[in-house]
Amino acid sequence: MTQQSINPLLIQAFCQLITKRTGLEIKTHDWGALCQKILLRIKESQQQFPETYYQLLTSKTQESKQEWRQLIPLLTNPESFFFRDKGQLSILRKYILPELSQRKDNTKKLRICSAGCSTGEEPYSIAILLQELIPDLEQWDVKIFGIDINPESINKAKVGSYGSWSMRGVEEEQKQNYFHLINDQYQINPLIKRLVSFQALNLVDEPLILDPEAPASSPLEKLDLIICRNVFIYFDSAAITKVVDKLYDSLQPLGYFLAGHSELYGQDLNKFKLRNLPESLVLQRPETPPVVTAEPVANNTSSESQNNVVAKPVSVATTSPGKLMRQAQMLLQKKSFAPALELVQQALAIRPDDPKAYCLMAEIHIKLNDRKTAIHYCHQALTVDEFFVSAYYILARIATAQGKISAAKRTLKKIIYLEPTAVVAYLELSKIYQQEGDLKKSERLRDLAMEIFQKHLPKSD
Repeated sequence: MTQQSINPLLIQAFCQLITKRTGLEIKTHDWGALCQKILLRIKESQQQFPETYYQLLTSKTQESKQEWRQLIPLLTNPESFFFRDKGQLSILRKYILPELSQRKDNTKKLRICSAGCSTGEEPYSIAILLQELIPDLEQWDVKIFGIDINPESINKAKVGSYGSWSMRGVEEEQKQNYFHLINDQYQINPLIKRLVSFQALNLVDEPLILDPEAPASSPLEKLDLIICRNVFIYFDSAAITKVVDKLYDSLQPLGYFLAGHSELYGQDLNKFKLRNLPESLVLQRPETPPVVTAEPVANNTSSESQNNVVAKPVSVATTSPGKLMRQAQMLLQKKSFAPALELVQQALAIRPDDPKAYCLMAEIHIKLNDRKTAIHYCHQALTVDEFFVSAYYILARIATAQGKISAAKRTLKKIIYLEPTAVVAYLELSKIYQQEGDLKKSERLRDLAMEIFQKHLPKSD
C-alpha cells in the first residue's frame, strides 16, 4: 500500500475527524506526513483498507478508543524540558505564585493545572518553584495536575525519569536538590513528585475532571492557576473557543490563566480580566462576572485601573498596519515583548495576509525563547507567500541554534535558489561548511558572496 492509495478526499475526511475529536488542525502541507502515520496504523491494526480504518475511528466502540490511544501519540510533539519558558517562569516566580501563596495562606490549599504537559517537565518545574518560594510547603495541601492528550507522554511523566536533554535548563544546585542521578537518568525527588499527578485527557472531547481518584460525590475543585502554552497553536478556532470556555469555568475567582500571547488571537476574552504585570499581560478570572458592554472603557492611567482592565477584542479602527509594525519593532528593541505582540496582532487583524507581520511575530517569540511558536509563524508567512525569503532566514537561524545543521543548510540553499544575490545566505552557508571542515566549499561560497557584493557596489565616477 502506498501513500497514493489514500484518496485525497479521504485524507481530508481524516483531517476533519482528527480536528473534531482532538482539536488538532492538520495543515495541507502536513498531509504527506499524516498519510504515512495513517498507513502505519492501518498495518498495525490489521485493517485492510483506509476506508475501514476510517470507519474504525468513527465507531463508538472500545476498539475505536484503543486505536485513538495509538494514533494520538503520532500526531503530537512530546518534546519538552525543565524551566523551558524563561519569561513565563519569571512571571510565576516574581508575581503570580507569591500572590497566590499570600492569598491562600489561611487555607494553605493550592490547585494548579499544567494543560498540555507533555512528559511532565512543566508541572515538575512549577513544583520546584513552589518548594523554593514557600518555606512551609510541607504544611500545605498542594495539587498540581499535569494533563496531556498523549498517553505515552503521560506514562513517561509518571515515571519521572529524564535524560540530560530535558535537564538543559536546570541549574546545578537545582539538580542536586531535586533530582537523583541514577544510570545517567535524573530521577525526580519524591518530595517534588508527590505534589504532581498526571492523567491522559482530551481537552476538546472530555470533561475536565482533574482528580479521578476523588469520590464521585465530591465537588469539582476550582483551580488557582492554569498554564496552557504551545497547545492552541495546533488547534482550530472552534476548538480553542471550546477549551478556553472549559478552562475559564474551571478557575477560581481571581484564578490565573497563562497562554501564549498570540495563541488566543481572534478569541473573545471579555469574560477575563487582563492583568498588566511589569513583564507581561496575563488573564485572570474576575472576582465577579464582568458586565459586557459595547461602551469603550474610560481612559484611566492609575495603577489600579491598569491591573483591572476587562480584555476587549482587538480594535482595528484607525492606525495603519505600517505604523503598528514600526512601533512593535521599536518595542522589540526595548525588550517590551508583550506590548510588541499586541501591536503586531492588531496589524494582522487589519492585514492578515502580511508575511512581514508573521515574521515579526516569529522574531518576538525567538526573544521569548519560544522557538516552536516562532517556527509556526514562519510557516504562516510562507503560507501567505511561499517565496518570502525573510521567513527562510529565520528558519535557518533557528535550525542552526538547535544544532539541526542539515536543515539549516537546506534552508540556506533554498534562499540562494530564490534569491541568487543573497550575500548573507552565502556567508552563513560558508560558515557552516567551515565548521564541518569542508574548507573548499566554504572558500568557494565566500568568494561568490564577495563577487556578488562587489557587483552591487555603487560605481564611482
